[in-house]
Amino acid sequence: MKKIFLLFLVTFFITNLFAQKSTKDKNDSVTIIAKKLYNENDLEKMYGLMGEKFKKELNYEKFSQTFAGIKQQLGNWGQNDFLGIKQNISHYKATFEATPLSYYISLDEKQKIVTFLFKPFKDDKEKRKEKVKSDNALNSETDKKIDELAQNYLSNPKTVGLSIGIIKNGKMQSYHYGEMKKNENNLPNNNTLYEIGSISKTFTAFLLAQAIENKKTTLNTSINTYLRKNIPVLAYENKKITVENLANHSSGLPRLPEDLLTNTNTIPTNPYKNYTKNDLYNFLEKYKLQKSISKEYEYSNLGFGLLGTILEEINKKPYEEQILSQICKPLSMKNTKITLNDKDKNVFSQGYNEEGNAVSSWEFQSLAGAGAIRSNVEDMLKYINGYLTQPKNMANAMKLTQKQTFEFGQNRVGLGWHITKIKENDVWQHAGGTGGFRSLAAFCPATKTGVVVLSNMAEEVTIGFDILSWLNQNK
Repeated sequence: MKKIFLLFLVTFFITNLFAQKSTKDKNDSVTIIAKKLYNENDLEKMYGLMGEKFKKELNYEKFSQTFAGIKQQLGNWGQNDFLGIKQNISHYKATFEATPLSYYISLDEKQKIVTFLFKPFKDDKEKRKEKVKSDNALNSETDKKIDELAQNYLSNPKTVGLSIGIIKNGKMQSYHYGEMKKNENNLPNNNTLYEIGSISKTFTAFLLAQAIENKKTTLNTSINTYLRKNIPVLAYENKKITVENLANHSSGLPRLPEDLLTNTNTIPTNPYKNYTKNDLYNFLEKYKLQKSISKEYEYSNLGFGLLGTILEEINKKPYEEQILSQICKPLSMKNTKITLNDKDKNVFSQGYNEEGNAVSSWEFQSLAGAGAIRSNVEDMLKYINGYLTQPKNMANAMKLTQKQTFEFGQNRVGLGWHITKIKENDVWQHAGGTGGFRSLAAFCPATKTGVVVLSNMAEEVTIGFDILSWLNQNK
């Protein structure tokens, strides 16, 4: 049961990392205002930041008494150090004049505060005391900034290895930290392979864009066109699921097929390995949509896995063969693949879970389009650079994947890629996670910058956004 629960946690992470940066930025902004009003003793305006749900729980009289008491005992509110985010609630170490507190904040759909909580601060997270081994020469300010962020990430003693790639002013650089496998003193390098998890979805979306460019399908084609004939039309209120809906998470399909975890062939430590095309089609044959199509956003590994299977029908080729011939070969990505040979296995890093324990790699069958690809930092930099330079024979498909096709709440989606902002510039990005790996790929066309972060431990790599922000600010 514990392993199944951990799988849900991994899926939740994959689902929500792309939104965390945007949510964190909004929570940061409201926190700055709240801190200013607190320090100015303007508790009435501070209370005005609260949403209706918060106000129902705490009226202004009790609110003002509470924070007047805090001010008297603890003094002014100083620095806030971000510690993490879960379920849209940001957690900070809030330093007051007298003592630090743990501070939690979240916002409602009107960007009003719904969670505003202070607790005694307890720094119970063990930290690595020594710096982690690296090939970072620390020659430039960028080198030093990346080292600062990487060493902070690796201060968690359960982390193992980390590879970082950046693109700035047309130049690609990479940095490597830690170990490919614990206690073997084997520093990762440009050839080290990682599972990139859900970044695979951007590859799947690119294949779709190429199929559309080649007039093999259209965005508004019903997915039933490519499915087994005994599968009922997948529709809700007479609106059919299209291939576009699969590619921008608006299909109404659930995150995972409901029988994935209950299937007798499922291996909890390698959950997708034995889920066949027949399993997928059997699920779809019985499934009845519960949500509207094109109206709500729900991140779906099922949807993208299904899209990969549909692309096999459209192109009459196995999914991996399409990835290798249509993306990897034109971009000279020689080490990006799904199936590893003996030579590949020698450079494939060991993955570790949240507790720092070695875990199985993840293999895929019918749902490969959702997260099956393995790659290294050198190839992933070529991939991101392709989107920044847009080679002539790939430009139209790349532009199509970047075009926004859906927006719901904080989620803006192209095909596969999620779109957020760093300062005033749009950034296209996707995160990935499997049982023992975390990854992030992001690029900003306006500033011609990009970043790739690959980790062989299940610890989120949001430092990639901090690196990209630094690159954009220090051109």
